[in-house]
Amino acid sequence: MISIVMVTKELDRVDRIQKNISQTIEIPYEFIIIDNSLNDKSIFQAYNLGVIRSRFPIICFMHDDIVYHSKGWGKEVVRYFSQKNVGMIGVGGTRFLSSIPSSWWAGGHKYFSSKRGTICHNCIDTNRNNTNESKYTTINPEGTSYTKVVLVDGLWFCIPKELFGKIRFDEERYGGFHFYDLDISMQVKELNYDIICIHNIKVEHISASKHDKKWIENCKIFYDKWKASLPASAMRLTFKQLLTLEYFAIKIYRDYHISNKIAFSWRDLIKQISWINFLKFHFKSLITTYSTLFYV
Repeated sequence: MISIVMVTKELDRVDRIQKNISQTIEIPYEFIIIDNSLNDKSIFQAYNLGVIRSRFPIICFMHDDIVYHSKGWGKEVVRYFSQKNVGMIGVGGTRFLSSIPSSWWAGGHKYFSSKRGTICHNCIDTNRNNTNESKYTTINPEGTSYTKVVLVDGLWFCIPKELFGKIRFDEERYGGFHFYDLDISMQVKELNYDIICIHNIKVEHISASKHDKKWIENCKIFYDKWKASLPASAMRLTFKQLLTLEYFAIKIYRDYHISNKIAFSWRDLIKQISWINFLKFHFKSLITTYSTLFYV
């Protein structure tokens, strides 16, 4: 049984979404609506309310612009959590998160279809402003039913309720609607549970992404909070790949500053990085790369 938590400002969406859930989930569930029509709650506060109200052993957090396209997806969620040590599942995520502040998908499209790629994804992405712009992207770098990742995207994810005795959406540090997914993923990871991106539940996300000033603010909070635990990786990267990923991380972060007309400061960026972790990780990658070349 699953508790589904959804925060929305647009209550007229609820009936349509509930109908879609009831036609596809195929197991008992409860639907917990957090009314944010007054815009008086951050997503951190709203999701914590959802956890408190939930009654079932698995909690599914979803955006209010999701459409389910897989019949029996609830049974699949239960099956994944029956596996030992799975603490979080989602339909999009990354196997590497840089210590350089940026978006989690900073790997760039160059690696999206590569077996050495960092991104995992199984979603129909539809532009809310032009629904004719719709694309189903499945990125399964290992060709398996699921891939171990270091975090999952917040559009849709599930966590066992029992973990919320040890984790919590950090409403004290953050406000707004960004980085709740990365932060809760890191909390699950710190407990040594597996986080997986699953490839057999198809959802559609009808959205228009937004990287505003609040995104940049929460980005800085996240990387300051977790810099001792970053970079994080669930895969082996060559030194060349690592440098490329770090380059894109910096570029994207800088571009977001420019688009929001915020001054980009190299000094501030440098302060946000744990240089001991950064250098250790890069040195290990360099040694591994050249050791592999030597023994080939």
